[in-house]
Amino acid sequence: MMIVIIGIASNLDNAGIGIAYGVQNICISPLSNIIIALFNGGATLISGLFGLWLSQWFSPLMGSLIGTVILVAIGVTMLYQARKTNRIINNEMIKLKSKRRKIGLVETFALALALSVTNIVAGLDAGLIHLPIWITSLVAGFFSYINIAVSSSLSAKFATHRLGEHTAVIAGVMLILIGLLQLIL
Repeated sequence: MMIVIIGIASNLDNAGIGIAYGVQNICISPLSNIIIALFNGGATLISGLFGLWLSQWFSPLMGSLIGTVILVAIGVTMLYQARKTNRIINNEMIKLKSKRRKIGLVETFALALALSVTNIVAGLDAGLIHLPIWITSLVAGFFSYINIAVSSSLSAKFATHRLGEHTAVIAGVMLILIGLLQLIL
């Protein structure tokens, strides 16, 4: 269950991007989405293996504490930055409502790198608390793809940009809750 929660929470920013692009009538092609998902899953895997390696020097409790501090810090940072980011997204959505276009390869890789940051934290945490890294990485990649595909197609149809304003807040709160939950469990 924790793997699924980490997979969803570490990719909620993908839903925000999908909504922002969908409302702007910008298409993230299935190939671009696969590239982004591979980056997210790969970032989770590499950082998870590093977290697992680090856990050799820490007790399980210390690993959980470190993971909690990292997740809560990232969650709080996401909450803090959400207001500024949402204003930028809203301004861009107003400016760029034009004809449909697809993102290019350079933009795909830029998005993939930017969206992998949260997955790095999630993977490190998964390694520190000894979750199955390969499964966590696959779940992270899966939710990366699903979040972008569903959110961009729904927002393109219904222009539901209100949810897009709140995805960073939701992701931040979820990361904080995951961090606190792993201390309890």
